[in-house]
Amino acid sequence: MTNLSELPNKPTINSKALKRAYAPAARIKLNGYTITAPIAIGTGSVLIHTCSDYAVDELYLWCGNYATSGTSHNLELEVGGDGTFSDLSKTISVPVPKQTGLMQVYPGIPHEHVTIYARADHDDHLNIWGYAVRHYRIDISDSELGYNGAD
Repeated sequence: MTNLSELPNKPTINSKALKRAYAPAARIKLNGYTITAPIAIGTGSVLIHTCSDYAVDELYLWCGNYATSGTSHNLELEVGGDGTFSDLSKTISVPVPKQTGLMQVYPGIPHEHVTIYARADHDDHLNIWGYAVRHYRIDISDSELGYNGAD
């Protein structure tokens, strides 16, 4: 049995245990729209997310079409443009069938320092939900080192 008088007054702690843990990635809200979810998509351009210039953002987006009549509606995503949808090489078109629940329309594609805009071919039928996973650099001062490093 241990004598209580032989125990130290405070426990010995490894100094690394007190260090703040390095977070190689974080799940963040979409930052292009003030309402968190859902984001209503109409015929006008809506900024969905502006990707970081100091990290890599993987964007995950889901769309729902709550229209009860008609056919599918097209969701257009502009990746890296200015929201005018004038450059078709930066535009992705996704048909979303009527009364469709959440279907993934953007599967975690990594980007750095680009904007993502959305619009629809009809007002008031499409909603977008999503988030970004931000992967941080090993060393913010050296972009050649890559992302998600550890000590």
